[in-house]
Amino acid sequence: MDDEDTAGKTTAGTEADPLPVRRPSRNRTGSFHNAASFAGAVRWLFFVGALTLGIGGVGVMNIMLVSVEERVREIGLRRALGAKKSHIRWQFLLEALVMTLAAGVIGMLLSVAITSAVGTLPFLGPAYEDDSGKVDIHLTLSFVTMLLSTAILVVVGVISGWLPAMQAAKLDPVEALRYE
Repeated sequence: MDDEDTAGKTTAGTEADPLPVRRPSRNRTGSFHNAASFAGAVRWLFFVGALTLGIGGVGVMNIMLVSVEERVREIGLRRALGAKKSHIRWQFLLEALVMTLAAGVIGMLLSVAITSAVGTLPFLGPAYEDDSGKVDIHLTLSFVTMLLSTAILVVVGVISGWLPAMQAAKLDPVEALRYE
């Protein structure tokens, strides 16, 4: 091959440059131009989280509905002995809250364990021949995120426990005592 044939071609795969590395471009603020893809990833993670919470809420509601069904005689006895509808309603709401908060605490403890075990993930450093660790993924937990998660869990627990609690409170004591 003469010089005219090789003019304008890359040297990828040759001994001089085995792997051409294209460095990402930055804008004036120093952030990458991939902000749109980052926003898409955030939207995707929000969707997955919301879907998970919805499915968990349905699971809690089903567990509480089964609990009401199994305890009809107990509810009837309590109502016959003078318990108000609000007492029954609060009992089942608190049970749903305790269930969701216990699951939330287990999840948060698991996330703390995974975060401390993993620590830092090398991301693109080796590809860009960067040993500084600036582009690595540093796993951290935010106290604000944990508080927000707890608040969302409380809301999911109340929403999931509301229907079973209302159903339990509406039971007629006489019919509930006859139930087998």
